[in-house]
Amino acid sequence: MYYKKYVQDKDKGLKGKARSPKFVQAAIAYIQPVLDRLTGQIDKRLTYTVFDAFMGMLHFRDRANSLLLSELGGYLNGPQHAPAGTKRLSNLLRNDQWSHEDIQSVLLSKVEKKLSEPGKEGKRWFVHWDDSVVEKPERSKLEGLCPVHSKKGARLTRIRRGHYKKYPRIQVNGFEWSAGVLSSMEDLPIITCMEWWTTKGKYRDERCNILYRMLEQATSMIRQTQAEVWHVFDRGYANRRTLDYMIEHFDQPFIIRWKYNYKLLNEKGELKQTYRHSLGKKTTSTEKQWDPYRKEMKKVGIVYFPVRDPAFPDKQLYMVILRDKRPGIKPIYFLTSVKIDTNGMAWAVADAYMKRWDVEQVFRFGKTAMGIQSPRLWFWQNQLKLLMLVALVMAFLLTLLAEHLNYAWQLIHTWVPRTGKRQKNTSLPLYRLRLAVSLLINYKLVPT
Repeated sequence: MYYKKYVQDKDKGLKGKARSPKFVQAAIAYIQPVLDRLTGQIDKRLTYTVFDAFMGMLHFRDRANSLLLSELGGYLNGPQHAPAGTKRLSNLLRNDQWSHEDIQSVLLSKVEKKLSEPGKEGKRWFVHWDDSVVEKPERSKLEGLCPVHSKKGARLTRIRRGHYKKYPRIQVNGFEWSAGVLSSMEDLPIITCMEWWTTKGKYRDERCNILYRMLEQATSMIRQTQAEVWHVFDRGYANRRTLDYMIEHFDQPFIIRWKYNYKLLNEKGELKQTYRHSLGKKTTSTEKQWDPYRKEMKKVGIVYFPVRDPAFPDKQLYMVILRDKRPGIKPIYFLTSVKIDTNGMAWAVADAYMKRWDVEQVFRFGKTAMGIQSPRLWFWQNQLKLLMLVALVMAFLLTLLAEHLNYAWQLIHTWVPRTGKRQKNTSLPLYRLRLAVSLLINYKLVPT
């Protein structure tokens, strides 16, 4: 009701005209490929519902209720016609003529376009892979629920000063969430792949299958370009299955945060635990780096050397070790297929891993600002469609910061002015932009 007039193919529509707000123009330009893809599959009225749902998610900012259909329906058709809006959303999600993979393919095409931009040849990109969970601790009947380790429980029971009891991992109902995020040392993160999956019931799957499918999609997209892309994995992927995928199946450069006790072969063919290979090896380079957690400069050293995995003895790999000079801090180990022959390349590997904080920010933003844990849909496929629409909204907000930075800051300073040095120095004001967009829609686009 509020928003579909902007995309209707009529002369009286506001699409492309000067009186259409710049924010709406940016939203239409971003979501148009999705609408074009769905136009041939579903009724045109449902494509209007897609755009209304997209704008409604931007408008409705509530961590606990933002994805409840009964609540979100009021932001499509107005509070007086909330049941009609809820019915429109239900009809869209129940429709069998489209799936969440349609939106996923559009996100991949946007990433491919980004990698193929002229003037960026030779630029180094990173795809950061990680997992999280969507927790539904008070639900037991929804389709797709499975036991997951609670991230919130781990955070709340973490040992702090004055607390000495360590609690075991807390398990709750929910489902798994895997994602890949593209970024570079200069660019903001771009959502590449997202999958929600379960380990129980009719739609159960395994982590290795999910990772393989996501890597297959991403690799196929990357090979359509000439870009240099490194795949960066956290410690949870430190296993031979991941090595098998990256070496034997996809042949892509990778960086894995390795575990110190896993065994590797050195140049002499000796099989030792990872940390034993570094005993007696002196640091080859030292730098001072800013620690954002402790808000201080720290001195860090690095050392590298060639290794091989006993399961893939023909593949030359390299071990990069990052040593914190402060006493009591354990070193960080990186196993990579990138050729390391200089200190500069070793630091590039370490910096690439440190940039993986981008994917953690995406997970956090989805849970806190987008309410991704609030849906209560009965059926699994419908839930996947709704969650992929949320991923599209998050990707749009990140794109708004990346491609319309001046306009994004204008929105932030107009609608969410804040004081303090920390607010002025924020490099990724995603949460303030989310609030600014919500206020803009509420006071400028919605009729009173």
